[in-house]
Amino acid sequence: MKQLVGVFILCFSQLMASDWLMIQGTEPKTIMKDGVKINNSLSTPQLWGFAQVKYEKNYSDIVEAAGINKTAFAYVKPSLQKQSQLQLFRARLGLRGVLDDENKINYFLLTDFGENGISNPAGHRQHTYLTDASMTLRHIPYANIRFGMFKYPGSEEGFQARFVSPFIIFTQMSEFLLLEKIPETNKADVNTNGTFVGRPDHSVSAYRDTGIEVFDRLKLKDDWTLSYALMIGNGSGIKWENRNSGHYTGYGYLALENSFGKGKGYYHEDFKTYVWYQEGKRRLNANNESNLYDRIRYGTGLRYFKDGLRLEAEYAGAEGMIFTGPKDADPTAGYENWHLSMEAGKNNRAYGYYLAAAYEVYPKIETMIRYDELNNMTNSVTKERIFKTTTLGLTYHFKGPTRVDLNYLIKDAKAPGSSAAQNILNNMGNAITLQYTYKFSVR
Repeated sequence: MKQLVGVFILCFSQLMASDWLMIQGTEPKTIMKDGVKINNSLSTPQLWGFAQVKYEKNYSDIVEAAGINKTAFAYVKPSLQKQSQLQLFRARLGLRGVLDDENKINYFLLTDFGENGISNPAGHRQHTYLTDASMTLRHIPYANIRFGMFKYPGSEEGFQARFVSPFIIFTQMSEFLLLEKIPETNKADVNTNGTFVGRPDHSVSAYRDTGIEVFDRLKLKDDWTLSYALMIGNGSGIKWENRNSGHYTGYGYLALENSFGKGKGYYHEDFKTYVWYQEGKRRLNANNESNLYDRIRYGTGLRYFKDGLRLEAEYAGAEGMIFTGPKDADPTAGYENWHLSMEAGKNNRAYGYYLAAAYEVYPKIETMIRYDELNNMTNSVTKERIFKTTTLGLTYHFKGPTRVDLNYLIKDAKAPGSSAAQNILNNMGNAITLQYTYKFSVR
């Protein structure tokens, strides 16, 4: 298995860059309480959380043939039942802190009670509320050890906290290649071409896994730092058990960052470039047997933020376990029962990327634009699909992450080798989303 190697340290309280490894995996040495800086110890846990209320309107046309809905893209996620919807999209409550006076043992807990792919993937209710439960041991220099269920190291889009992004909807690259979904399969299923279709087996992965990770951050010359993470996980997403016949997924991450010194967290001014890699196996059933299929993901990206200007770019490639979208499994007209379609073989390929820019045009007002493209099933003439989305956005900040975001998505899709599929994709329309984000923190 290929792996990325590196190193990284420096305490979160000393270098407040948007280094999601340290922000999510470790606690600062000191904190402010009642206007006084104190040591962060056992007596100072942090209760925190955020809520996002979202309205979305989809302008696509709906197409049915013999009662089968062909246009899953015309509906609001996660339930895929309405074209316009107001919903409590995310409602997360967390607790984090240290378990000793020397800040050598950190913990991180997070729950979610919103209406999203964790609780209701493709309209199939899941009683999943716990998204993170981990501990970090900080006894070994240059090697923090984190274990439990948490965000794996990888794509910046998935790695960053959801309450900071002004882009409400994930890119198609992230939605199809990285936000892992697994169809439920049975040994009685008949499969001859490696295409699996089934209801969601469980919640989307939410860029998380259960396992053990070694990571740290090393200060280099001047304001440069090097970050690394190596992780072994179950490959089961938000599930404790290993569902892949004991096979594990390996993760590697390496990032180089130059701090410009101003700001904190997501709004720390810096330049960052990174690479990441994942490889594992997934178990699917058919033809009275259980088989393992390779799932490989890799990517690279960069980020620049200074004087109110933010530039971001990321590329991701995929081999095996290629998600091709929801499929209506019920021929009853006007009734949709969405299942997930997966091309499992390693020969199946895809790649995607995005380019984004944001600028603070006036205090508290930010404008942004993002172009993202997904080239799915590039190995197949008839199954290849190309999705292109341009997102235009406007944000008003009340205080910190508490804000209102408005996004308008201009969408287009092509099926170069299938005129029948293209006739369906011609019904894809644009979408508009409005979201209010509120975050709180109490010590």
